[in-house]
Amino acid sequence: MKEFEIWIGYYHLGQGYHGSTEPEKLCSIQAIDFKTACIKYELTRKLNRIIEGEINRNLNSQDYPWWFNENPS
Repeated sequence: MKEFEIWIGYYHLGQGYHGSTEPEKLCSIQAIDFKTACIKYELTRKLNRIIEGEINRNLNSQDYPWWFNENPS
């Protein structure tokens, strides 16, 4: 396994585009490849939001369709 860094931020693309933002390191993750590191990061964020929502009794169900279809056809 390797350690990968997940960053956000972008460069200014020129006239007509929004200005650039400073790059920001979100985390370092151990994974077999970068794609898996990104998936692990996103899944961890989603799980943490659900746990926080349960603790605060304020669940936001907008992520639920990612996990199951409430209205199967």
